[in-house]
Amino acid sequence: LAELVSEGGAEVAAEVLCLGLKLLHLGHLWVLCGFSNLVKDVVILSHVSAACTSMRQRLRSLRAVAAARRRLLAVLPTLSPEELGELEEDDVCAVCLGGHDADSA
Repeated sequence: LAELVSEGGAEVAAEVLCLGLKLLHLGHLWVLCGFSNLVKDVVILSHVSAACTSMRQRLRSLRAVAAARRRLLAVLPTLSPEELGELEEDDVCAVCLGGHDADSA
């Protein structure tokens, strides 16, 4: 999860944390109210199910983004300082359309 968070940023970490806290809160409510065959149990269970599904989908999409990013970084070459020196000043990166400098390599 730490690798996914580092690639996805703080937004993903906050979303997963909120969903986890929501699951803990719903579990706590369920224990406090007791287990029975009442409408409130069905409502709590539906909220738990929705939170679990949302967390699973978010983590699955984050894994897909992280895998795509790793594949992209493996395919695209990084310029060495010697190659940077050979470039003309008006050359731009074909991917980001930005200039080539030693900091972006």
